[in-house]
Amino acid sequence: MNRKTMSQKALFEKLEAPLKNFRWSWGAVRRADGAVFLRVWQDDVMIRNNREFVRVTDNEYFQNHAPKNPGYRERLNHLDLVRNGARSHMIICVAKDVKEIPRTVKSFNSQELYLGGQLMEADGDSWLEIAGRVPAKDV
Repeated sequence: MNRKTMSQKALFEKLEAPLKNFRWSWGAVRRADGAVFLRVWQDDVMIRNNREFVRVTDNEYFQNHAPKNPGYRERLNHLDLVRNGARSHMIICVAKDVKEIPRTVKSFNSQELYLGGQLMEADGDSWLEIAGRVPAKDV
C-alpha cells in the first residue's frame, strides 16, 4: 500500500470493507468477519487514565444540526456493533482545517490501522480506545 497514492476508497476496498457511500460514510463493516473500520480525526484524541481515546461521535452537533445525516446514523449503527463485541479498527485522518464543517481530509495513514479497544462515554460523546497499531496489510 502506497501512502501517497492510495485513496481512502481503495483502502476500504483492500480491507474488504467497501464504504456504503464514499461522500458520507464514516466507516464500513467487513462482511467476512464483522470487523468495523472507522475513520477518525487525529485532533480528536484525549488521554484518560494513561490511555488514549479517539472521539467517534459528535453528538451535540449532529443531534442539534443534522440528526438525519446518513453518516451520523451509520456511525451509530457501527458503534452498536462494537458495543456488541465486533472487533474495530480506526483509520486516522488529518483535517485540512479542523474548524471547517464538514471537514475535508488532508491526509490519512494507509500503512497502519489503530486497534479499537474499550468504547466509553464521556463529555456527551463516545470515545474508542487506541489499543495498539497494526500494519494495514496484516488486517
